[in-house]
Amino acid sequence: MNVTKHFKRRYAQRIKNIKGKEEISLFVTTNQDKISEDAKKMMEHAIFIWKGQLGESNITRNFYINGDIILVADTDNTALVTLYKTDYGYPDKTNRKIAKDLLENIQGLNAELEVAELAMQEELNKVDIEIDSLDVQLKSLKAQAELVESRKKAKVSERKSLFTKTRTVKEEIEKFAKMLCNSIEYKVDVKEM
Repeated sequence: MNVTKHFKRRYAQRIKNIKGKEEISLFVTTNQDKISEDAKKMMEHAIFIWKGQLGESNITRNFYINGDIILVADTDNTALVTLYKTDYGYPDKTNRKIAKDLLENIQGLNAELEVAELAMQEELNKVDIEIDSLDVQLKSLKAQAELVESRKKAKVSERKSLFTKTRTVKEEIEKFAKMLCNSIEYKVDVKEM
């Protein structure tokens, strides 16, 4: 894991209590390897707290705690960005107690979340199986509906053909009726009317 320059400066300032920009720069320059080594050791014993955005930053980070020190890494855990002590405006002992209590709350809630997520996953699996079953039923019903639609079209076609038969007979009747009724005297009557 890379250790950023910002992290190194904050390490000198907040862990080693070095004041002044020049003193911090000198410490960082002469102790690069030691700072990186200490940072990696702190991360080895750190507890993951949360992944999110804090304050006015719109950059998502991973937050860890080691004792009373918060370590901030990028979301891929490839670089340590900064570190700071837990400070809620109280004496160190009270700050540590608050941090300890908050961490216990987070760990308890994480345990609850894990149980809830397992239960949810079991329910999701059941629901997914039901959805798959309903998809199979729906496919079958669609196939049945297509078959019924096909039968209906056949019956509509059959119905039309029944009318065709009677229409053909009616046309034959009309043809013969016209022959029968089309006498010379009627033609004369039509002209006189």
